[in-house]
Amino acid sequence: MSDKHLAKSGAFWLGCERASTLLVVFLSSIILARLLGPADFGAVALSMAVARLSLRLASIGLGPEVMRLKEDAPDYHVRLSTYFWLNVAIVLFVGALSVGCVSMVSFLKGEKFVIFVVIILGWSFNNFCSPFRSLLLKHMRFRTIFFLDFFPAFATALFAIGMALQGYGKWALVIPQITFLCLSAFMAANLSGFRPGLFFHPAWALYLLKKSPWYVVTNFTEEGVERVDDIFLGKMLGSTILGYYERAYTTAILFHKNIGTMINRLLMPFFYKHVGNQSGLEVIYAFTVKIIIYVIGIPLLFFLWFCPEIIGFVYGSKWLPAVPVFYAISVYILCLPLYHINKNFSLSQDDVAQTGQISMEIFTVLIILLFPLIRFWGAVGAALAMDGAMFYGLTRMIFLARRRCRIDLFRTYLRPVGLGIGGLAMGWGLKLWLYPLWGIAGVLPVNLVVVGGLGAVIYFCEQELVKFFYPAIKKGRT
Repeated sequence: MSDKHLAKSGAFWLGCERASTLLVVFLSSIILARLLGPADFGAVALSMAVARLSLRLASIGLGPEVMRLKEDAPDYHVRLSTYFWLNVAIVLFVGALSVGCVSMVSFLKGEKFVIFVVIILGWSFNNFCSPFRSLLLKHMRFRTIFFLDFFPAFATALFAIGMALQGYGKWALVIPQITFLCLSAFMAANLSGFRPGLFFHPAWALYLLKKSPWYVVTNFTEEGVERVDDIFLGKMLGSTILGYYERAYTTAILFHKNIGTMINRLLMPFFYKHVGNQSGLEVIYAFTVKIIIYVIGIPLLFFLWFCPEIIGFVYGSKWLPAVPVFYAISVYILCLPLYHINKNFSLSQDDVAQTGQISMEIFTVLIILLFPLIRFWGAVGAALAMDGAMFYGLTRMIFLARRRCRIDLFRTYLRPVGLGIGGLAMGWGLKLWLYPLWGIAGVLPVNLVVVGGLGAVIYFCEQELVKFFYPAIKKGRT
């Protein structure tokens, strides 16, 4: 199948997977937010942050290595099996070490520690099966990935709502999520077609371990950027404040992270496929970045305009203290998927050490900013620290990508962002003008037309780029 048909099929199935999963997660989060309080969400967020950060020490770069393996190599199955068993051993060791260390220092106590242990067990099983997911993505089996994520998400959402209605409190947030991870991992293991053999080749294990330190650094520091703000807030200001912060962050990032994940999954195999083809890589890179900015930026503009009404109406008035955090985290929301596409591009070009160094710099910037900003501005300060660290990281990662291909910064980044800022200013102007006269019922349709019209103009402009996308790749092949 040609690249064009693969991309179309992948876009359809991954779009269905992300859209359906997003809808299920969003609707279940509304019900859970109305049934549970900020303290419940905060307690789970703190335990989750410590668990996820700990297990990142077991991220040895297995996904990129599986993507690079040539299936016609005579030792293909031996290498895959070796990588699988090495991954299992490392995950078990890191999980046990994490539980022991957290228990010894009494960082989490009582019910929070029990939640932490349960999360460690669930995510460990999920990490055991990560090679199977990488194989599905490598073979571009996008329809399988759709079934892999949607049905477990739907079942566990119903499970979570049922537990919340029965009064299980914060456990309604923990047990269903772990169930989803285990179901999805089990299905991936059965659908990938790979069965690890009972053999282990030390030479290939040593090869992967030699390359793994920078992968571990990159994954651990990136997870730290996403989780250390929760840890700071939870320990400094308590679970309730963390609950407000977590709900604002989750609501803001839900759509944008899902769409960013879909686009990254779709384009990542093409980055690896066209290594050495500079013209093709340049076109794929520009196309991907612009699509992310437009697809993610337009809903972000609408959310920024309608934020108080969304949170107050959807979650209830008890969640209104989360509104300022929603505004403050907006820069991070836009930068995150762009950072990940630049990171995946650099990893596909084998710039592992440079990517790890940049992730360390981002983590350092965040740690420097977090403590003073939280002390002065609380949860809003944590959001601003995230904005600053991620903007710095995106800038550094763009200049790393420019070493591998030519990037027109104005056309690729500055012009789309400028259009977005103009659209946001237009929407806010209409809101301030019409809100006193017409109220929410009158303002909402007008702004939907404005945002939708801006999106339509951008879409038709981008069609010119799409027309040249695949011919340019074909022409640039070496």
